[in-house]
Amino acid sequence: MDDHLFNTKTNLLNINTNIDRVCYTSDFLHSLDLKPPGLDTSAIDCGISVELCRHLESMNLLQHACPFHSSVHPTKRKRWRKRGRRGVRKPKTLNSHRIPVIVNNRTEIHKPGQVSADPNNLRQLNRHDNRKLNIRQWNARSVGNKTIAIADNIIENDVDIFVITETWRAEDDPVVIGEMLPPGYSFMNFPRKGDKHGGIGVIHKTQISLLNNTSDETTYFEHAIIVVKNTGLRIVIIYRPPPSKVNGFKTSQYLEEFECFLDDVCLVPAKTVFLGDFNIHVDQPTKPEVIRFCDTLSAHGLHQYVQEPTHISGHILDLVISRIEDRLVSNCCVLPSLGSDHKIVDCVFDYAKPIPQKLKSTVRNFKKMDKCVFSSDLTSAVGGIDFRGTVDEMLEQLVDYLCS
Repeated sequence: MDDHLFNTKTNLLNINTNIDRVCYTSDFLHSLDLKPPGLDTSAIDCGISVELCRHLESMNLLQHACPFHSSVHPTKRKRWRKRGRRGVRKPKTLNSHRIPVIVNNRTEIHKPGQVSADPNNLRQLNRHDNRKLNIRQWNARSVGNKTIAIADNIIENDVDIFVITETWRAEDDPVVIGEMLPPGYSFMNFPRKGDKHGGIGVIHKTQISLLNNTSDETTYFEHAIIVVKNTGLRIVIIYRPPPSKVNGFKTSQYLEEFECFLDDVCLVPAKTVFLGDFNIHVDQPTKPEVIRFCDTLSAHGLHQYVQEPTHISGHILDLVISRIEDRLVSNCCVLPSLGSDHKIVDCVFDYAKPIPQKLKSTVRNFKKMDKCVFSSDLTSAVGGIDFRGTVDEMLEQLVDYLCS
């Protein structure tokens, strides 16, 4: 049977007896369809008979035996698998991780009662040119419980000068003043004499030097005059207490004294700005006291810039005034209050900030200091101190000796 197969397929196998060994793979033999005629096909699982496979193996002509017959004992192929981590499930196929994407042209429909953004609730931030001088004024009605709010407002808005009326502080109040001052700021205090109410305070950047130029005292209103060093700009701060039975003040007395005050201040040709709580309802121009006040400003060539209510009652009480020809005020707006019945008035002046002055400091080079000489000098200084005095007196003697 095997000879018959080789004779019928001589043109395909092309076996040469002179060749010592010819090896064929099982895949090649499958393609030949070497089925002998009359062979029982039920005993054949593939196109190669068992007898033919054994004959080829005995002749060493078959490289791999037919894997479909259990009697041939085929050579097992190694299946290389990538070693994974223990206790970790096999990763799923890429298709199982895909997230379905649905694209449609649905338009946004606003349902009744649905909560959405309301642009009317947005508050516009007040931004100013950092090269220009920014001054804010506010009637605090006691800064004792508003120190943190004042400090945060100054830091967030980079305020150059913050003017406060009605501070209600005495001359020496380091705790409240310390809480109110941000780093890099200084405080000028103008308390009311003989009374814990009223008072004027000025918080300013330390690099902006301010000089106190307040001269004569006034009776019916409080005032402070400060000068920005190296610029000549004068800032006149005014707080007028409202008339009451306790103080016995009258509006006519205040207006008369204010006119004389303007006569003296406006004689100086320097650029001047007046600001503070004047307690005059300039939003009611038909009142006699308002007419007289506005006429006084016009007679001195002054203009009032605040046009929005600064009090919770809807009146304009906090004012910003300057000469028309000076053109100092470039922007003026009213901001929400920090906890009193008055709002904040923010002003940007068309005035360049003063250039910070360079400070020179002299330090001692301790690395080059002769410790032995210093120890002997210190011993001599201690020996010459009179220990019969107080601690402060002995310390002053020691400092005088070391600095001499």
